Amino acid sequence: MQIDLELALVNATENEIKGFQDSLPDGFYVEDRSDKNWGFVIRTIQKPPEDFSTAINNFLEPLNFLSELIGSCSCILRVGVFYDTATCTMRLNSYDQLTLFKASIEITVYPFSDEE
Repeated sequence: MQIDLELALVNATENEIKGFQDSLPDGFYVEDRSDKNWGFVIRTIQKPPEDFSTAINNFLEPLNFLSELIGSCSCILRVGVFYDTATCTMRLNSYDQLTLFKASIEITVYPFSDEE
């Protein structure tokens, strides 16, 4: 299983992004995905672990100090799960991080093969 994470800032303006972009921790960056109507997204260059709950916590925890600013932008944690079968069970052990950011979560599972 592979996991891809991004925190979409749906209602963020370019000025709001510029206001905290330089404060992002090392390895995090903002990508403009407005052309797909996804707004600005925060991503990281770090590869997440395969454990679903740990991946989410490892992604959000370094951003905690920006939670108030990020949370005011109607954010969505988008999780892409790439798995080799149609059946995939994921467990989120705590919703504390999502609550801190006032974020909803969107999970999409994609078929994936190591052979591709």
